[in-house]
Amino acid sequence: MGLGERLTRSRSGWRYALLLVAGAVALLFAAGVLDGPRELLAAERIERLAPQIRAAASEFGLDPYLVAGVVHAESSGRVDAVSSVGAMGLMQLRPSTAAERARELGVARFREQDLVRDAALNLRLGCAYLAYLFERFGADDPRPALIAYNAGPSKAAGWFGEAGGFEPWLAKMDATSPATPGTVRHYARKVLDTAERYRARRMLEP
Repeated sequence: MGLGERLTRSRSGWRYALLLVAGAVALLFAAGVLDGPRELLAAERIERLAPQIRAAASEFGLDPYLVAGVVHAESSGRVDAVSSVGAMGLMQLRPSTAAERARELGVARFREQDLVRDAALNLRLGCAYLAYLFERFGADDPRPALIAYNAGPSKAAGWFGEAGGFEPWLAKMDATSPATPGTVRHYARKVLDTAERYRARRMLEP
């Protein structure tokens, strides 16, 4: 075998190896074992919010890592995030929902713009709403409350009621369709997976 042929084979071997490595890394990103650039940026933002997340979670008896998971899923840690349907801020609160919680908490002079300007207030109102959903849907299993947070409590209550409870509804949905991105089941799983990933890193610790 000549030198030129050996070099050609060597280059081909390296290209094949690089393709294998790239494919493996892509699978790890997809499985959530490795964080992509967007995930890393979201984690950096959320880590900077750790004191506010801990304070809001503590006020309403919530797991701060679960709250961080919701923030990640809702806004990727962007204080100024606004959705196409008008949900605002870190925890993507609709202004009407936020105003209701603000009245209950006695927040003076609440303004809609505060949801994208005041991170601590958004987190406090979002945690108040999440605590209400846990009270309504139960706290033993966080998934019903998380699904209600994503889809709305009336819609979630209708789903669970028609099926005879959360577990029958979940079994029916799992049997008929996968929990792909965009589904409420995927949302709940993403929140919980993110919470555990952040907990393993002790990301919110003082």
